[in-house]
Amino acid sequence: MKNWTINAIKEAMRAEGSHWFDPDSMQFFGSQIDSQVYQGPGGVYFVSSEKPPHDRRKWSVRQFVPEGADIHTLGTFCGYGSLADAREAAREAAGQAAVTTEEKYHPVDDLEQLQHTLNSHGCKGVTPRVCRQLVAKATVHHYWCEQECNGTAVGEAGDKAEKAILKLAQAIGAGVKFSGDPRGATVKLVMPDGYTDDWGKEGVCVPTKQHR
Repeated sequence: MKNWTINAIKEAMRAEGSHWFDPDSMQFFGSQIDSQVYQGPGGVYFVSSEKPPHDRRKWSVRQFVPEGADIHTLGTFCGYGSLADAREAAREAAGQAAVTTEEKYHPVDDLEQLQHTLNSHGCKGVTPRVCRQLVAKATVHHYWCEQECNGTAVGEAGDKAEKAILKLAQAIGAGVKFSGDPRGATVKLVMPDGYTDDWGKEGVCVPTKQHR
């Protein structure tokens, strides 16, 4: 029997295409994930905390179902007023002689999320290296868009950045939608299956590194 950790649960869910641990999902609910997983004859359980609108942070007990990689809420969402109470409920649900495994939760970062999104929606062979290159080139493109908005002539520098991004996108089977407005993503990838993650429904936004 596999000994589940919280990060192994995260990876199993994402491998099945789940968005449960996506950064946007975590941010929307103000979610935080506890480090402990309880595994026993009653199943596999962990604790998350959420902050409902206009209320204080509370805790929820989650059951992970390995078969099919699914997560169910045990009892009431945000049903526990303390981490200690939620942990005790999770331990009891796991059953007698439950094993506790503790591992610091590693949130999904922008690069990991970009790779997961592209590979899940029809792109081929997207590696961490490709994602780093896309982010680096999108950062350059965003910078030149900012300069252009400030009245600086961009010229060949902007064209060079766009050509590099087009080449990377073509290699993984994606299209590209460029924008000159640096208030948002200036580079969006057009997915083979039509999936989008932006308000305008144009494509998948390529994140940028923060200028220092």
